[in-house]
Formats: sequence, structure tokens, C-alpha cells
Amino acid sequence: MKPLVSFGLITDLQYGDIPDRQNYQKTAWRRYRNALKCIREAVSHWQMRSPKLSFVIQVGDIIDGFNATSPVANASAKALELILDEFNRLPTRTVHVLGNHELYNFSRDELARSQLHPSYFFRTRNTSISQGAKTTKVGGDPEKFYFSFSPHAGFRIVVLDSLDVSILGRDTTSSRYKEAYKILTSHNRNTNLESSAGLQGREKRFVSYNGGLGKEQLEWLKDTLSDAEKHNQRVLIFSHIPICPELDERFDSVWNYSEVLDLIWGFKCVVACLHGHEHEDAHFVDHRGIHHCVYAAVVEAPSGSNAFATIHLSEDGITVEGQGTIASRVLKFNN
Repeated sequence: MKPLVSFGLITDLQYGDIPDRQNYQKTAWRRYRNALKCIREAVSHWQMRSPKLSFVIQVGDIIDGFNATSPVANASAKALELILDEFNRLPTRTVHVLGNHELYNFSRDELARSQLHPSYFFRTRNTSISQGAKTTKVGGDPEKFYFSFSPHAGFRIVVLDSLDVSILGRDTTSSRYKEAYKILTSHNRNTNLESSAGLQGREKRFVSYNGGLGKEQLEWLKDTLSDAEKHNQRVLIFSHIPICPELDERFDSVWNYSEVLDLIWGFKCVVACLHGHEHEDAHFVDHRGIHHCVYAAVVEAPSGSNAFATIHLSEDGITVEGQGTIASRVLKFNN
């Protein structure tokens, strides 16, 4: 069946002008400089060989946290500008999802003034976005990195901020920081809050590089899904951190995943939840028939390979055309 909507997807570039090194588990190599070559190849592919794309979505961790400690002046800003220049070569807009590495490099206030803020996506478009607690014209609340838009009458794209409740990127004197710190330290007793030592099972998600969805965002999500259902739209949800812990027992999930899943399962319109963060390619279908997907990281793509996809939405399902370490799949709708 001819696609109704096509878009590009890429995640976890984690670019930096940094020598290659192994990940923390010593199970894979991270090729930070190679990420620039990979995004150039992906953009060229989308320019020349893919069908017309409605948008491209970058699912978080666009540059690496090591940029923040680089001896080079303004390394974070320079790295971000270099990668954004590649996305800006595209004939269509790029949707950016907030990841933890963005918050290692910049405060939320700084990100709100950058191309990573959702308002940039809509700046030159005659459209409105649903951001925060209401539908608003371009601009919106600089604190909010969650929003939705409809690339086709039959579909709604929902982008969540999975680090809404987090200690990252916030002033340590702020009420939002204190709220997140209280949640985190009530589960994690380690001095180093990036460590999950001593935590068991799903409790391992309570580390500083994860986070959760706040009450206001949950209310907004409920209203957004209700509106999508009213308009007979199928919904694809994107967030950097996975929502469903059943994807893989090794994977992280948002702190309040059960609350988020209970909300999503209250609606019939959600067909897929798509994520980054874990650096591997994985797929799981939950008991409601919702597809949960995690996509492989660019930063860990082998030399000579890549990690991106072109995704096609049709009446009966989602076709994923994977490149490199991202698998091709057909995800059928059950409604």
C-alpha cells in the first residue's frame, strides 16, 4: 500500500571531536567523530533516494556529554552547530527530541533558545502546535519540550519530554530540581547517582541520566490522546527514554513508566512508541497491540556502517526501512 506519510529517523549521534573509546560496560566502541560522517550520509540518502519526507526526527543525544568537559572553548556549542548544519541541508524540517546528553551540555534555558526547542520546527510554518497544557501558536513555553503535530489527517505525532522530572539541566536551587532529587535519592542511595549499584530489577532505572514525566505533561498527554481519538487519528509517541520496561530487561525506562502506560492504555489510538537511549535495536508488542521500538545508536555504528531509518505510515501499518544497524520491519496495526 502506498505510504500516507514518510519520515526519517536517527538517534544517539553523540557527536564530539573526541577519540574513540569503549562504552561504560566495555561491550561496544563509541565512534564520536564518525557520527558526523554518518549524519552526512543519512542526509544525502534522504535527499536523493527516499520518497518525499514529511519530516526527519532526531530522537535525542545529538551531541555527547564529553563536549561539556572539553578543553576546547565552546566545544558544546561548536559540536551542536556542526551537526545542526547537516540537518539544515534537508529539504524538510527536523523534529528534535530531548535526550540526557543535551542536558549534560546545556541548561534548559539555553536549549529553549536553540534549534532544539520545538518552536524552531514550526517557526516558518502556518500551523499550530499542542505544547504544554494548551494549543498554542509558534513560540509556546520555553520550559516545555513536549508537543504534538499532525503530518496527515489520519496520524498524530506526539513528542514527550522523558526528562521533564530530572536533575539534569536545572538550577540546583529550583523547586523542579528538588522534586527530582527527592524522587531519585529515595530509591538510589549511591553517592554517585549515575550508578545503579545495589539496585535490583526495574529499580535500576533510578539513576541521574533517566527521568520521568511530570503531572502537567501527563495531563497534556491525556488531552492530546483524547483529541486524537476524537479525530480518528493513529498516534505515534516518541521519547528518548523508553516507556515500556518489557522491551528488554536490560533497558532503562522512565521513572514513572507504570503511570504513563496506564494513561496510554486508556486510549485505542496509540499504535507505536519509538525511542533511543539504549543504543540497540529492539521491538516488543504489548498486550494492547502497541509496538514499542528502540533504535540503534549512530555513535556505536561500526566503521563503514550507519544507523538510521526511513519510516512509512500506511492505513494498515508501519514499514521501517532500516540502514546499517537498524533493522527493517513491518509493524501491523491491530485496530
